[in-house]
Amino acid sequence: MTLPQITTNTLTALDGGANTGWAYWERYPMGWYLSACGLYRPLKDRRPPHVVIDCSAETVVVECPVYQKGDNPKRTNDLYKNTQRGCIVAGYLRPSVVHVVSPHEWKGGVPKDLQNQRTVDRLTVQELIVVDQLVGKLDDVLDAVGIGLVVTGRW
Repeated sequence: MTLPQITTNTLTALDGGANTGWAYWERYPMGWYLSACGLYRPLKDRRPPHVVIDCSAETVVVECPVYQKGDNPKRTNDLYKNTQRGCIVAGYLRPSVVHVVSPHEWKGGVPKDLQNQRTVDRLTVQELIVVDQLVGKLDDVLDAVGIGLVVTGRW
C-alpha cells in the first residue's frame, strides 16, 4: 500500500483504540493546518471525553493495525477491536472519502516515545496551542496528529 493522495480540503485522521485519537486538518492556500484534536471515548465509558468530535471532514484517514506473523491471539483480537472502533468513528463522521493506512506506512518501526516527539517537533506554534489544551495520556491523539502530518505531506 502507498499513502493516499488527499484531494479534499478537510481531513480527519483517526487512531482507533480504547481511546480513539482524532485530528482535524484544514487546507488553506499556504498548506494544511491542524485545527482541532482530541480523544473519543464510547458513551458507556464514564470518563468525559477530552473533546467531542464535532467536525465532519470530507476525507477520513483511519489507522488499521496489521497482524504480524506470530502475534498471540489476544493481540490479534485487540487489533480487530481497535480497527473496529476507528471505523465506527469514521462512519459517524460520514466522509465522502475514507483511506486506511497501516502504522508501518506512516511511522515505520519508530518507538512510540520518539515518534511522539517527532510529531510535536513538526507542529507550528498555533498547532501546539491546540494540542496543549488537552490533558492526560496523549499517545493516541499524537498518533492521529502524526498520521495527518504524513498524509498531508508535512512530514
